[in-house]
Amino acid sequence: MKRFRLIIPQFPYFNIYSSVVMPPLGAVTVATCAREFTDFDVELIDENNYSGAGTETANVDHCVLQEKRPAQYVGFYGGLTSTVPRLYEAARQYKQMGAVTIAGGVHMHAMPDEALDSGIDYVVAGEGEYCLPELLKCLEEGGDPATVPGIIFRRDGRNIITPPRPPLTDLDSLPDPDFSILHDKRRRIKVLPISRTRGCNFNCEFCSVRNHLGPCRSASPETAFRQFRQHAELGYKSFFVTDDNFVQDLDGTKQLCRMLIDYCRSSRKKLSIVVQVRADAARDAEMLNLMREAGVATLCIGYESPIDAELRSMKKGVTLAKLEEYTHILRQHGFCIHGMFIFGYPIADGKQQPSQITVEERARHYLDFIRRCKIDTIQVMKPVPLPGTALRARLEADNRIFPLDLVGWDKYDGNWVCFQPDAGCTPRELQHYATWIMRRMYHPLQIAKFIYMIPNYPFDLAFHTALEAYRGAIRFLRNRPLATIIHNGPRHHFMAVGKFTAGAVGRARASVGRRMRNAKLKSIGSLIAKMWKRNFRKERFYEVLDAATRRIHKSEQKP
Repeated sequence: MKRFRLIIPQFPYFNIYSSVVMPPLGAVTVATCAREFTDFDVELIDENNYSGAGTETANVDHCVLQEKRPAQYVGFYGGLTSTVPRLYEAARQYKQMGAVTIAGGVHMHAMPDEALDSGIDYVVAGEGEYCLPELLKCLEEGGDPATVPGIIFRRDGRNIITPPRPPLTDLDSLPDPDFSILHDKRRRIKVLPISRTRGCNFNCEFCSVRNHLGPCRSASPETAFRQFRQHAELGYKSFFVTDDNFVQDLDGTKQLCRMLIDYCRSSRKKLSIVVQVRADAARDAEMLNLMREAGVATLCIGYESPIDAELRSMKKGVTLAKLEEYTHILRQHGFCIHGMFIFGYPIADGKQQPSQITVEERARHYLDFIRRCKIDTIQVMKPVPLPGTALRARLEADNRIFPLDLVGWDKYDGNWVCFQPDAGCTPRELQHYATWIMRRMYHPLQIAKFIYMIPNYPFDLAFHTALEAYRGAIRFLRNRPLATIIHNGPRHHFMAVGKFTAGAVGRARASVGRRMRNAKLKSIGSLIAKMWKRNFRKERFYEVLDAATRRIHKSEQKP
């Protein structure tokens, strides 16, 4: 039986995703479809979580892997631009060993010429669930790949672009992603990714989702619930919904939440679900209540910026005042909030017009907003001009993107400055202050704070229980007239006291547990920030930024 191997390339540097054992759901889904719709022996290799043959070095040795388990066709997941250099390195190896190489994903779709110049035989443009199996069958049967819609390849030195494949509308027809297809995992998957919607109805300038996948399409709530239930029965408790906006299909999301609520009550299982939403999800109180009951504990929110001018340039469609209002509502509903920010976003006329505030003042605006809104955890990235985005097109037109021979694709993960910032800000300043915000939030003292909190947990819980009981008693007495309290019998009083005491214990556990959770995550964050700093020093990145800036200025001076 012929073998098809799909490879998820390794991250070039340590980042937040390095510590999360969760493969890209898109790669798992495409590999599952290739197995279900063809006669190939299909395996998925995640270089970030692989323990099989050829792992004696820093990178997986695919020559050893190919010798032990030859694959005639090899695919590559090109969804992350920062992993593309590693992808091309492995693709060239496989091509030299005689394998047919296929790649798909956002970067491949946006940069097909680069891919075909770098060891890739066929580029899947767009969604690959049906395109890849059809291409594999065609190649194996000796057919003409030009008859397969949705691919790009070279023939006789020129690119052949086949007709585009229509977007998938019936997502329920896809097989459920099978994570057992991952070969030789080094670590068990702890957080399971699940998706129900695909695409996005918004059009943020920096994002490639709308260009790559188009407007939002949804699978039925029953399909998503089936996947939750199957994995919960296998012992999984933690889930991450990869939808760009969990509440985009509002009615379907409410129906899914009701299914999860009924399941958790009947099975007595408790799920912990992390979702991505826009802050304006706070406008629907019913939706928030259903999410909390269904087990949604953490919201990942792309705030991007607390500066209105930057929000307008990003085309976010929201203001700072609204962000603060929405965040207050979300916190009242008990959600933990992970805030995602983009520091130093280039505004439309920023090349000529310096900002009215300094870079340091801008950084303090971010920090003040984070503290004012009491955001639990944060992620502050630099703007990334990803291929296929309107942001990259705008910066390219202004000659502001650093040359790839100095700042390569491996730096396109949000931790490195990749372009000339707005007037009044140097690349060094942008690099420094974006990281400074993270260091202030994830200070090394967070580790000591977390260690201190562990033995004091019982005392902290007792204190907050007493405090919540006192507050509950005050509310109880304030909301009931004295005559009613006297008239009711002892049994009624006993039940009332038990009720608000139980509520006090629950609220105290939630409050103290949240503080413990945040202290733990901030401790981990401080270690990640330390690793980032080590990477910057190792790469001597400030010197690279100086060289890139000189190159930009020199090109501008040419007639």
